[in-house]
Amino acid sequence: MLFRTLDATFSPPYRDRRHIQAILLTYRYCTFPYWMDLPRRIQSRYRLSPNVNGYAITDLTCSNNAKIFEVASILLSRSADERATVLCIAVDMEIEDSERGGDDFFVIGDAAAAFVLGLRGPGDRILAFDDKSDTRHIRLDSEFKNQGFVAGPNYFLTLIKVLERTVKAAGLSFEDIDLFIPHNASEETMKVAANLMKVPIEKFFFEGMSSVGHCGNSDLFINYSLAVRSGKIKANDYYMFISIGLGGGISCVVCRKA
Repeated sequence: MLFRTLDATFSPPYRDRRHIQAILLTYRYCTFPYWMDLPRRIQSRYRLSPNVNGYAITDLTCSNNAKIFEVASILLSRSADERATVLCIAVDMEIEDSERGGDDFFVIGDAAAAFVLGLRGPGDRILAFDDKSDTRHIRLDSEFKNQGFVAGPNYFLTLIKVLERTVKAAGLSFEDIDLFIPHNASEETMKVAANLMKVPIEKFFFEGMSSVGHCGNSDLFINYSLAVRSGKIKANDYYMFISIGLGGGISCVVCRKA
């Protein structure tokens, strides 16, 4: 699954792999055995530079996917190569069936997504990103069973503060965002957030929830692809990734379509 995704990533028109300086892997829990050196496998299979380093981003559970933008930005800012790029990979596979759901109606699927970020190039612009992990929102298994995602109003206050901080850092307001792209975990949570943000719910992209369901850290990137293909994101549109993780993790990114 992962290699099929990377095969497509490195197929034309993307051919230049010489400037990839790092591999960022984001996943939830134990997607890979501890002994597997996955970055080296990727480096060897796709003939990347032997100096490419691999990094794992796992601490925000299902909201690791937006954190990857911040880590990539830091790595790129420290490179002397103006054409430096970072290979970003989101992949999740549940090892045990018990990890696939929180209740009778919620199932987590397996998926992979990959993309390349750089300081230069014709792609979408990343304008701002932010994240927060508030462990006050961690609930015990007995509290989580057969309940919704969030525990109370304090979670929404934290969520809205992070979103407001991010759009402000991008020099925008909620009204300027053409499309909000959440991950596929809780439509109800996003509906409450939209109400607090005073944003029409029609600005939220929920089609991924019905078509592919929740696929861990791949959600945002699958949904982005679906939104572009369906015409929901057009040239020069502003869009915002929103990702929430079990235990209080929140990540978001504001971008502008090329």
